[in-house]
Amino acid sequence: MAFNIYTPARIAKVIEHMPPATTFLRRTFFKNTVTYGTKNVNFDIVEGDRKVAPYVNPKRGGKVIPNKGYRTETYTAPLVAPEKITEADEMLDRMPGEQLTSDMTPAERAIRKIKADLIELEETITRREEVQCSEALFTGKITIKGYGVDDEVDFGFTNKETLTSGKKWTASGSDPIGDLRRWKRAIHKEGHVNADICIMSESAAAAFINNEAVQKLLDIKNYSIAKINPMQIDTGVTYIGTISALGMSIYTYDEYYTDDWTEEGKETLKPYVPDGVVGLFSSKAQYSMIYGAISDFNPKTQDPQMHRGRRYGESYLSNNNKVRTLVLSARPLAIPHNIKSWFVATVV
Repeated sequence: MAFNIYTPARIAKVIEHMPPATTFLRRTFFKNTVTYGTKNVNFDIVEGDRKVAPYVNPKRGGKVIPNKGYRTETYTAPLVAPEKITEADEMLDRMPGEQLTSDMTPAERAIRKIKADLIELEETITRREEVQCSEALFTGKITIKGYGVDDEVDFGFTNKETLTSGKKWTASGSDPIGDLRRWKRAIHKEGHVNADICIMSESAAAAFINNEAVQKLLDIKNYSIAKINPMQIDTGVTYIGTISALGMSIYTYDEYYTDDWTEEGKETLKPYVPDGVVGLFSSKAQYSMIYGAISDFNPKTQDPQMHRGRRYGESYLSNNNKVRTLVLSARPLAIPHNIKSWFVATVV
């Protein structure tokens, strides 16, 4: 029996053993993964409260406390399905990186090619997930625009502010530490969590470090209000330091993606953290990456079927058996459940 590397099960095994791409936002916040058996997904947007247990007359019994406010949204998880094409003739020629005197067979090249293609396809989906995380956190919306689709998921996020010119962190007399303290209190008051992570764009971080008020605080001896000690901890991720007085760690995330959907026919390199922007987040807040199911037809029975999971890979031949198409599909959707648990500000 011939060994078929192109079955969905074999493709899934290859995907399992591939190293993950850099995903600072998803890895830091959207750790919870939920998969659905349908393409439609449900998620709750919650708002906590600070109700106090009521006093009651012992002869009258207890008093009902209303359930916490929340709303349940239903959405068809957006489909991403990048694909790669391989022509049969390609397997007869030396591949990039293959030795000139190589005795690699076409079958061996096919195995190497499918692995390389899957890595590339996986990276494009991973970037799409990171874009979703970025949009959800820094805009409160996820734009779903592509081939035959134009939609938007709006979470109703309102914790955002644009500093006026006199209060921007590059302005004389501005107070970055005071701003961070104020935003942290807003999160604690309305979101019921403690903001302990601050992510800045490169320009915002530069303005923060060079700000006159911040510099004065750093010069105060024997009083550890803040400590600036930059060090790179991952690709594009730099730990800037800690504001001890606020219990907050500061990072910059200087990674990019290519936006080829906002303007048709134009590719634009964009940062995951918008320029001049600061975000305050809590490591204890609830975020999820949820996945809808992928549908297709069973090749044996021809019946429609659903595939539950993060990814689904499949491959098929052209009618003349000369071209093979490899497709990797997913239906991801990044969900921040508590829309009051973070704050975003434009400071530069």
